[in-house]
Amino acid sequence: MTIHRHVNPTKEIAIAPYNFVPLPEKVVTIDPATLPDQDCYHPDRHTGTIECVITTASPVYVRAPLTPEEFERQERSEGEQTPWRQQVRNKPDFFFADPDKTPRIPGSSLRGMLRQIVEIISYSKVQWVSDQPLVYRAVGDPTSHGNEYRKRVMRDDGQRRNRSGKMAWHYTPLVKAGYIKKDRGEYFIHPAREIGGTTFARIRSDSIPSNLTEIPGCKNASKIFFQSGPYDYQDVRGGFLRIKYARVIRASATLASGLIEGALVRSGPMASKRSEAVIYPPDDQAKPIPIPDELVAAYKDQVSQEQENLLGKGGVLRDGQPVFYLMENGKLVFFGHTMMMRLPYLHTPIDFVPEALRREEDLDLAEAIFGYTKSRGEGKARAYASRVFVGDALLEPGQSNIWWSDEPIVPKILASPKPTTFQHYLTQGTPDPQEQGRDRSGNPKLVRERNDYTDPMVSVIRGHKLYWHKGPITVADVQEALEKLRDAQGREREHDTQHTQMRPVAAGVRFCWRIRFENLSDEELGALLWALTLPGEPGKAYRHSIGMGKPYGMGAIKIDVNLLLEDRRQRYQTLFDGETWQESVTAATDRIPEFVEAFDTFMCDRIGAAQQASLGQVERIQMLLRMLEWPGPDKALTRYMEIERQDPSIKRGKINEYKERPVLPDPLHVDPAGRSSASSASRPPAARGVEPSRPTSIDEVREGMYLEGRVVRIEKDRVVVDILGEEASLTRGRLDPPVRDIADMEERFPVGKTIWVWVIGRNKQGRLQLTMRKS
Repeated sequence: MTIHRHVNPTKEIAIAPYNFVPLPEKVVTIDPATLPDQDCYHPDRHTGTIECVITTASPVYVRAPLTPEEFERQERSEGEQTPWRQQVRNKPDFFFADPDKTPRIPGSSLRGMLRQIVEIISYSKVQWVSDQPLVYRAVGDPTSHGNEYRKRVMRDDGQRRNRSGKMAWHYTPLVKAGYIKKDRGEYFIHPAREIGGTTFARIRSDSIPSNLTEIPGCKNASKIFFQSGPYDYQDVRGGFLRIKYARVIRASATLASGLIEGALVRSGPMASKRSEAVIYPPDDQAKPIPIPDELVAAYKDQVSQEQENLLGKGGVLRDGQPVFYLMENGKLVFFGHTMMMRLPYLHTPIDFVPEALRREEDLDLAEAIFGYTKSRGEGKARAYASRVFVGDALLEPGQSNIWWSDEPIVPKILASPKPTTFQHYLTQGTPDPQEQGRDRSGNPKLVRERNDYTDPMVSVIRGHKLYWHKGPITVADVQEALEKLRDAQGREREHDTQHTQMRPVAAGVRFCWRIRFENLSDEELGALLWALTLPGEPGKAYRHSIGMGKPYGMGAIKIDVNLLLEDRRQRYQTLFDGETWQESVTAATDRIPEFVEAFDTFMCDRIGAAQQASLGQVERIQMLLRMLEWPGPDKALTRYMEIERQDPSIKRGKINEYKERPVLPDPLHVDPAGRSSASSASRPPAARGVEPSRPTSIDEVREGMYLEGRVVRIEKDRVVVDILGEEASLTRGRLDPPVRDIADMEERFPVGKTIWVWVIGRNKQGRLQLTMRKS
């Protein structure tokens, strides 16, 4: 079995509040016959309790369950017109189970947290990946992914001369138009009439009549009467491209001689858009095209808030709605409200997990501990009950000021990338741009190759997704800006479908938690204890994560563990121990390292890592521990990228950080030196008593300024640093403290690392010169 390893980028580097622990190279399997019978306690195995104290390291929030009445309201969709703060889905209560609403952390959440880590460290199967098709759209994507998308929706008719005699690329759209029909709960597409070789035309925005009548039930579509010209190639972008379509040459809101009735379809606002589509009337002779249930489900899953604002709830899935659709080899591929629609990938995410890592019949250690049911087999090969019982974590009595804020918090909207962001979610083999010839000006022509969900033979999913810790956070880090909750008159919007509210407990709050276990072997108990104690590098702190708000830095918890073992034979041989009940419980916290070592040895032997001193030295497990380090990397490296990031160094004043589809490095290559343990020269100036300069453009940079920069690359005798969009030079002799060699320099100054430097001027070539040594 081949696992396609991820290659880390060195030039165009993505950042995100999450990262991935890679897939295991193999699954460590267990023989079902070795599992103990569950009708007795076995003297050679361990039964007992793990008593834990959970201390919140950052604010934690787990939403309360709905009451039966609230659930019924939600099922009836009652409350859609209710102010959003009063809707049951937005109730801010922390999870509770008593009338006093005392907060507790549910055992189901803690069990899931614990099992995920056990699955990772025990090299268990990977079966939790979706088998539903993902959809995508890549109109202006400059990478190989965009090229493949355009091939599916446009036929390349080659280069030929345009009307001016210049060579131009010619394309024919492969998309057709029609109307949604709903019949007895099933959806169909009724094709539009084909006139002159096409089913739709385009009309200039300034030629659209102002008094059109909306088609009933279709928010983005209006009835229009029109006449179209010939279906022919039309100039686009000044004639550099020519796309085949028909133009509307006459249009009216009422029927007139020479006009036919059609549907004007508005696709929504877009910069520099100058036209809309007009779909021809339905073809009464055409056979309706059935929409398979899986495509209906895939469409519903991808409907965005913007689409609902334009089309209404459910998008285009309403009777009579004009749509565009794509057929391939006589089969419906997908449909949508715009010609350049989203398309489903040819493969689903589960296809990108090697079959050897997801065979149902295999039994792994996590299943052996937490239980399982399978669709085939007999006896223990078919089903086995859990031997671990996880309770709720109860609030330790006597604490005050447990809430993070007096009132519910409205968190910022998270525009998080989904699995369709393949440059994050799939391994990439060529992350850096590759030079492929020269452009007309003689500059290198860069090509960006990206693995997407097209071919599972060249890529796999990145693995288990975890979120970075962000150290101590404030309410301001999470709370939405008030102006985003209000309308133009300054009043809070009553109908808000994107925000919610929550009431987290504060950092420093303690909960008591118990885990019972039965008949576990040394290595099984060791796996549980490893997952709880996180035995990483000495001197470093590690934290678990639970609940909502992890991208903000919420959900970090510290777990202190005590182990109690029971001797069941002794317990049932003797009823009393003096004047108390015979419980036969022995404190065994000092034996935790013994059990962890048993699991460590077991795993190193099974994965062929016996040469490693411990499991924690295996690179994959190092990545897990890196993700769990507290307080985490530089926060600037673990934020979400933005489509419109403010950047005063460029002419537009903002930048699309997703444009080139930068690749996400693995956890060990995100700030590998670690801001928290780096030299004082890499700390923020406030910690060193130095006032930083705040120029807004490169033109304002002056000698003597103390600035924040970002490492771009390492050369033989210098570090190249980005200062407000311009490359500056930090020579080896001006590093502080000094470096031994280039390997030391690469380790201390990884690409993307933020550093603080003084400006000492410009050299003869005009390049900024920097130093880390204050003169």
